[in-house]
Amino acid sequence: MNVTADGAEGPHTAPKRGLSSPSLIVLLTGLVITGSLAWLSVSIHQHNEGRLLTLELHQAASVVTAAIPSIQIPLSSAAALAGATNGDPAEFRAYMDAYVGARGPFATVSLWRVDGEVPVPVAVVGSSAVLPRTAAVTAFLRHAGRSPTMAVLNLLNQPQPTIGYGSAPEAPSASPWVVYAERVLPRDRKLNVTRNSAFSQLNYALYLGTSTRASDLLEASAGQFPLRGSEATVRVPFGDSAITLVATPNGELGGSLLARLPWIVALAGTGLSIAAAVLADYLVRRRRQAEWLASENRRMYSEQRSIADVLQHALLPEVLPEIPGVQTAIRYVAGGEGSDVGGDWYDVIPVDDTHFVFVLGDVSGRGVEAATIMARLHFAIRAYAIQGDQPAEILGKLGRLLDIDRDRCFATILCAFVDVVGHEVTLVNAGHPPLLLLNGGSADFVRSAVFPPIGTRDSTEYQAMTFTVPKRATIVAFTDGLVERRGETIDTGLERLRSLTTERLLPLDDLLSKVLIESPADDYHDDRAILAVRWTN
Repeated sequence: MNVTADGAEGPHTAPKRGLSSPSLIVLLTGLVITGSLAWLSVSIHQHNEGRLLTLELHQAASVVTAAIPSIQIPLSSAAALAGATNGDPAEFRAYMDAYVGARGPFATVSLWRVDGEVPVPVAVVGSSAVLPRTAAVTAFLRHAGRSPTMAVLNLLNQPQPTIGYGSAPEAPSASPWVVYAERVLPRDRKLNVTRNSAFSQLNYALYLGTSTRASDLLEASAGQFPLRGSEATVRVPFGDSAITLVATPNGELGGSLLARLPWIVALAGTGLSIAAAVLADYLVRRRRQAEWLASENRRMYSEQRSIADVLQHALLPEVLPEIPGVQTAIRYVAGGEGSDVGGDWYDVIPVDDTHFVFVLGDVSGRGVEAATIMARLHFAIRAYAIQGDQPAEILGKLGRLLDIDRDRCFATILCAFVDVVGHEVTLVNAGHPPLLLLNGGSADFVRSAVFPPIGTRDSTEYQAMTFTVPKRATIVAFTDGLVERRGETIDTGLERLRSLTTERLLPLDDLLSKVLIESPADDYHDDRAILAVRWTN
């Protein structure tokens, strides 16, 4: 707002008591302008606080939305596994073990058969379920078996506040299996928000369902409850229920300057009226720019996150194919933060009943660009393997797909052709860490020729080596994120991995879990992928 005041200067006369008419007009005009600007500053501040409160609450809701798949995906995968294995308890326990207790989000997970008169538990992982066998429980399990989405059970009134989840296979009407899980909440329902958090300026309360009754409270960050002051509410879909987020500010979201601006304008007087108006206009423009930048950052974050999630789910198979004569297991731990997606990938490609190809690769760099290169190589390898190419031929063809000068990255790949009956492995290593062979209580790295990574040379003559695997032996392939640490050599990391696998013979899934748990990763944020194959005879 631009205001101009013009005054006329009269002849020099003796001063008079009081204010002259022109001065009074200027003063009154200034006071009117000052009052108008003060009122406008109050309105802008309130409007700005309301918009920022809503904006930050929606950002918090996007974090909650991004976290929900960590609950839904394991349960839906376990339900699909139950449908595929006809409710095999061992398969169910082996899959869900990583998601129960301190290692996962659930206190207990159980598999129920619901096609009889009364649901019957088939397998339980973790502590016993809070869920008693009552008519209401029977109704919930049957509802979960028919629901196309995850069913949510409110057990917050229990002595230990709990949430129950029920999930059935994608075609629930055709399957008698329901996976039931429980997540235990803290008794004090306290939500800890660190002072340096992006959401530390708000007090939060999260409710299960669409109401804001105290009995439905999940967590709250404020010391006093219910929340006081101006509030905003948003609801996030959560299975067949919802999570309601309520937030109030615990301070000035727009900063102290905008909050004090009405007092500054009121005390400035006539001489600061124009400057106050210019400052208000400047602050409004800055506010709009900040809101636009926040909205644009949220849009780009959502876009990047969506691309990363799609690429991760498209490229990394959650279930490996079953191959007669061998057991296979995989572990993948993403090391990046935020929306970045890594370049590590794995695949097991059956060729026929007794042969298969497995590959473990690592594209340099992170982000969508690295994932795009990973997708190109991943699907090319699968196509070459299916048409019958051997590892040396596969890597030779890949050299024509990637160039470090053009694509600004390269890839290390370990590719092997496995003869299950003949206990033979034909291996080619393009700049990747060596393969580990476990035989009884011994563990040794397979020493093979290491060729340049894919993309670093125009052409490379890759040569494979073939070695024999003893009966009931295990081979372990891994990416460098498992063994590389800042401040130590790669040989130190390889020796640490070898020692972790020689203590005693463990089931394959337990072995990979032990390696991940006992391999330090606090100071290193690279992806970690492990692929293991064990002969059953």
